[in-house]
Amino acid sequence: MRGSDAARRALAGHRTHRLRARQLGALLGLLMALPASASAAGITFSAPSGARSYADQSLGPAGYTEALAFRTTDTRPVIAMTADSGTQLQCHFDDVFVTQTCGGPAPGCAAICGSFQPPASLGPDSDQFSRAHFLAVDLVDADGNTLASEWVNIDVDTTPPVIDLASAGGLLTNGTAGGNSTLPLRPNFDFQVTDSNSVGSQVDTIACAWGPATTSPAFASCGDKTGSGSYRPRLPDGHRLYRLQVRATDDFGRSTTASGVYDPLPCVVSIQSPGRIARLLSSGIPTRLNCEATRHAAVAIYAFMVNGDQSTSPRGAVAENPILGEYRLSSKTSTFKVTRRLRLSGAARSALRHARSVGLVVAAGGDPDKIEAGLADASLSYQAFTLHR
Repeated sequence: MRGSDAARRALAGHRTHRLRARQLGALLGLLMALPASASAAGITFSAPSGARSYADQSLGPAGYTEALAFRTTDTRPVIAMTADSGTQLQCHFDDVFVTQTCGGPAPGCAAICGSFQPPASLGPDSDQFSRAHFLAVDLVDADGNTLASEWVNIDVDTTPPVIDLASAGGLLTNGTAGGNSTLPLRPNFDFQVTDSNSVGSQVDTIACAWGPATTSPAFASCGDKTGSGSYRPRLPDGHRLYRLQVRATDDFGRSTTASGVYDPLPCVVSIQSPGRIARLLSSGIPTRLNCEATRHAAVAIYAFMVNGDQSTSPRGAVAENPILGEYRLSSKTSTFKVTRRLRLSGAARSALRHARSVGLVVAAGGDPDKIEAGLADASLSYQAFTLHR
């Protein structure tokens, strides 16, 4: 009987031991499943007044965890910090091997508090040699053990965005789209917005205003925040001056605006018919040229019909037939008016001396190379007429 009682007591003890072991194992598993931050010490940073904070994945000093990334216009920002335990904060500015004294706490702080202000003004991020700054902070206990090591990424921005608009001297440059030169009535104006921020991405917004140069159209979004884009208006055929304005605004509300003007038909030519072929050969053709949005111009004459035999259309003559006479102009201003006589070359006068009738077209444009190459597009002004002997 006594043996049976001893056996029962031994079995009960064995069961209790296994239960306690299972409970201890479950407790250890629960502790291991808890996040490390649940019991670890930490530091809370406060960005300076007016700063802009951003999520950031920059590589910081080894052994430190990034706690904050911010942009500021202040060249000597004051960064406040609070710890939830420990006895002392140690600051390292731009060099983890140099320990600097952290500043005093903000008024009313009852925990482990401190602050840091750079001893001298920081260079702006537009300076390639001082674009990135950091503050690394260690939280230590009374025995000198490090409880937490965290760092702050600092971007000092004192300048607005910069805009590079495809223009020359305020005249818009018609770029390319899909690898081909764009048409005069469907121009493509490229722009690039740059901002040398070391913290944050896509912090600039881009807006465009487009319309006749005599108006003040409202700005509207014309690109994403990647910094580059293009503006592609559709224009009616004709001589009219337009203005494009591109405005870039950063996250502090500072804006930069670039502008340029464009005319799909920059030069308009009018002529006074000489009346007869003989007059054409002796005196040429009086022309009047009215140009804007260009500083260069060319005027040329072509034949599309001789003695009733029409070889092509007037515009086709510009693209296919030789130049019979021309003149070129350059101006110091982008708006000018000129009256000049267009004369035939000696070879052209000899060729037409015995003609009974001739169909002619005068073409003018703001790009002399187009005239020379015979690119008869909508950017040229045309005047066609017929003369008899």
